[in-house]
Amino acid sequence: MGSRLAWRALSDNSTFSAIILDLFNREGVGGSLKPRMTADIVTDALTRVWFRR
Repeated sequence: MGSRLAWRALSDNSTFSAIILDLFNREGVGGSLKPRMTADIVTDALTRVWFRR
């Protein structure tokens, strides 16, 4: 199983999203929304994936 981290600034430029994608199934398996783009947004997204599987 592979994964890819993608981040995107939303339209108001004050909220960032980090989405973990499963490359095999081509689906989002976890994500996080935060007002600032820090390492915390990535660890949150990965934690959600860990507890989902």
